[in-house]
Amino acid sequence: MSGLLTMVPGVAAMGAGVLALRLVWARSGLPWRALVAAAGACLLLLSLLLWAWMAGPDLGLPFGLLCFSLIGLAAVVLGVEVRPERLRRRAPAAVPAVRRTSRWLGMARFLLAGPLGLLAAMGVGIAMAMQGPMVEQTRLVLGGLLVPILWAACMAWTLCDARVGRAALVLTGVAVAGYATALLPLVLHV
Repeated sequence: MSGLLTMVPGVAAMGAGVLALRLVWARSGLPWRALVAAAGACLLLLSLLLWAWMAGPDLGLPFGLLCFSLIGLAAVVLGVEVRPERLRRRAPAAVPAVRRTSRWLGMARFLLAGPLGLLAAMGVGIAMAMQGPMVEQTRLVLGGLLVPILWAACMAWTLCDARVGRAALVLTGVAVAGYATALLPLVLHV
């Protein structure tokens, strides 16, 4: 029970800091607005320091940030304003751009999204794994995690873009740049 009572000053300072920042945000004509904002930020920092002092830095800082998130969420929920719905005219749905379709363009999009997108993503992943500025384990993990994410991004962009030539040039350039970044230092023995 005494452990919970020691957290009260941290919660109180955090609540006061969030309240001060909420007042600055909600009232534009507030006198000494900059001073109130600075006081709110100082109260938030003081609260984090209190949490770190009372529970130790390894537990206090995460609990302080959690407290900040929960108090901020409470401030947002308490400030919700429900307005009656107005009758308005519905906006027309967005119409996709009309683009040419043919068997050859479909095949080109498939080749760009699949194999060339994979080559570009692998080039960037290999470049990160071989030349990244981190320790070897981190480089390998990041390089491996980047490949599927970048491949999916390449697919989505290629299939959404109306210009097949632009997608081909960009993906080829990314693939060449990735592999050059990864392998050129090995070739030049740098």
